[in-house]
Amino acid sequence: MADSVRATPIVIIPGETAPLGFNFTDLLNRGVNPEAVVASVVSIQVVPAEELAFSNAQPNATPFRDEFGRLVAAQHGITAIPGGAVAGKNYDVTVTIADSDGSIRKGIFPVWTRS
Repeated sequence: MADSVRATPIVIIPGETAPLGFNFTDLLNRGVNPEAVVASVVSIQVVPAEELAFSNAQPNATPFRDEFGRLVAAQHGITAIPGGAVAGKNYDVTVTIADSDGSIRKGIFPVWTRS
């Protein structure tokens, strides 16, 4: 079970090579230590599998804006480069991270591909 599920989808265009950001700010703030940050990316799983994949997944070194337009501070999210997406498909992306306190956290992010 994921710690957090987003209702608003992240929309991408197949063939894009820009990094995609996933915001973990809310999950980090709900932990025992509100000063915890994203330390590493454990895994990224996609359903349905075998199409959309991610590379270069890492904690965000610089701030980015999430799908809600909120500014995500450095090390409060992750960035990864999407590839292989099929236009018109919807995916559930489960991102698992380890925080600086050693806790494992999961978020499910809906990702829609549009052309």
